[in-house]
Parts: sequence; structure tokens; C-alpha cells
Amino acid sequence: MAVTLEEKRNSEAASGDDGVRTAGVADAAAVVSVLIVTWNSEEWVERCIESLPQAFAGLPYEVIVHDNNSDDSTRARVTAMSHQRTILQSSAGNLGFAGGINSAYTRASGQYVLCLNPDCEPVEGSLRLLVEYLESHPDVGGAVPLLLDDSGMPQREFQLRRLPTLVSLAAEILLLDRIVPDNRVTAKYRYRDLDITRPQAIEQPAAAALMLRRSLMEQVGPFDESFAPAWFEDVDYAVRLARAGATVNLVPDSVARHRGGASLEHVPFG
Repeated sequence: MAVTLEEKRNSEAASGDDGVRTAGVADAAAVVSVLIVTWNSEEWVERCIESLPQAFAGLPYEVIVHDNNSDDSTRARVTAMSHQRTILQSSAGNLGFAGGINSAYTRASGQYVLCLNPDCEPVEGSLRLLVEYLESHPDVGGAVPLLLDDSGMPQREFQLRRLPTLVSLAAEILLLDRIVPDNRVTAKYRYRDLDITRPQAIEQPAAAALMLRRSLMEQVGPFDESFAPAWFEDVDYAVRLARAGATVNLVPDSVARHRGGASLEHVPFG
């Protein structure tokens, strides 16, 4: 039987030693718990956290930063921030994105949970809009803002994808899009026909900025930590959300600037 997030939380609390050091106090009144996983993210994490007060526009929230044993100034920068809603926890090793999110979740108290990359900066009012959208659409399990690049263009090719099939995976691996740019397989997989001017259900949204109902996360369970340090854990979670009958909608009036690959660019290959 798959473990639930609540069971994971209780197990760690009972053991008294989850290998994670924590500083800060959770906000019991938080509507949203923001979970940020960092690894050598000193260049972006301050701007990310500092963007949140305006993005929530008065809505109560808390921030839980899980640091995966950074060897730069990430932890010092978060610690030095005069941000009363922020908890900093750190592990002795790199738990990856999935492990970091799962660990941070055990200290979350909000009705909604926002997985947020440290290289994302939600704009003014954007996160309040997501909450209001979910409040007015109780049949929707989660919501995402529209991600924009540094030039202000939508990152739809990165953010919005259908669930993979054998055919679409083969097309991606064989770089079919470079050979036949207008092929139907890639166009369908990457939602190139989607009208992003209005809310739409997305099968596989990037987890760079992903808001889910806490009740839904309890139902689906923790992220699969076998995907380490990253890649495919959000694809796997999208599949599990779909199997649970949940939908995640793009809310284009909500916008976040996204640097992209802020921690992954430090991952050594080979």
C-alpha cells in the first residue's frame, strides 16, 4: 500500500530523526504553504521569496524552504531574510526535488500547497488569483500560473504538455521536432493548439509553480523519490493526479517570471 503524506509526516515525527535540521515556526493561520527546494540557488532564492507578499496580496501564507545541502550562500541568504513566515530546513545530503518537497510538506499547515522553484517570481496578485480560482471551482484539483521568460514571452513549450505516450516519447528522443518542425505528434504533445488566453485543463503542467489542494495531495501521496536528483517526478505525479480523477488548470491571468533550470544547471553529468 502506498504511503500517504500524512503517514510520512507522522512517521518522521515519531522517529524524532528525519535527518533534517529546521529553523523557524510554521504559520498556523496560513491558507497556502509554499514549498521551495533549493540547491546552490543563491542567485534567485531571495527574489523568489521577496516576490511573495505582493503575489499573495494580503492572503495568509507560509514559506518552507528545504535546502539540499547547498555549498554556496543559499542557506545564509534565507536565514538572513527578515521574513517571519519562512521556515528553513536543510538535509545533510541532496534529497532531490521530490525528497525535498516531501520533507517540506511534513511541516506545512496550509489548505493549499504551492510547489515553487526558487527561480520563479510570481507577479503582483498572481497567487491570490490561483487561490480564488480554486475556491470558485471546487471540481478543479490544482492550478498553475502562466510562466514567462525573461523577455516576457510564455514558456508554453516548457510548461504545458500532454501526458506522454510511446509515440510522443519516441518523437522527443529522436528530436523529430528539429527534423519536421510542424509534425502533428510534437504539436499535440506540447499543446501548440491550445488557447492560453483563458483557463484550460493541462494534463502535465511543469511543477515549477504548481498549486494543489492539500486534500488532493493527501489522496495522491508523496512525490516518488526514486526520481533523483530531478526529472520526471512531475510527470509521474501528473499521471497519478489523472488516475485520481483530478484536473489541474492553467489560469493565464496569473503570471510568474521563470528563469528555468536554476538548480539543475549545477548538476554534474557523466
